[in-house]
Amino acid sequence: MLWTYIADYEPYFGWAFIIVGFLFTFLGRRLVGPTICFVGFLASIVLAFFIFYTMFFSLDTEVSTFWVVLGIGAGVGLVAGCILGRYVKIGGAVVAGWGGFVGGLLLSEVLISKFGY
Repeated sequence: MLWTYIADYEPYFGWAFIIVGFLFTFLGRRLVGPTICFVGFLASIVLAFFIFYTMFFSLDTEVSTFWVVLGIGAGVGLVAGCILGRYVKIGGAVVAGWGGFVGGLLLSEVLISKFGY
C-alpha cells in the first residue's frame, strides 16, 4: 500500500526531496539538528512498518489499518526525531546507521539484479 501511494505521488515526493536536499546541502552546519530530526523521523516510520508488517499484517489487511500504522509511526517519529535533534551525538549515530542500512539495501538490490539471486 505504501509503494502504491508513493508511486501515485512520485513527482511531488521527488520535488520535495530535491528542495530539502538542496537546503541541507547549502545551509550546512545550521541544519545539522533538523537533518538529524528528519532522519530520525524517517527511521522511526520505517522501523514501525517493519515491526507491524512482519508481526501483524497479511495480504488482506484493510487500508485503514495501514493509515493507522503510518500515523502511529509518524507520531513516534516526530518525538524520536526531536529527541535525536536535541542530542546531536546520538542523532549522528542514528544517521550513520541509517546511511549504512540504505547503502546495504542499495548494494543488495544491485547484486540481486546483476546476478539474479
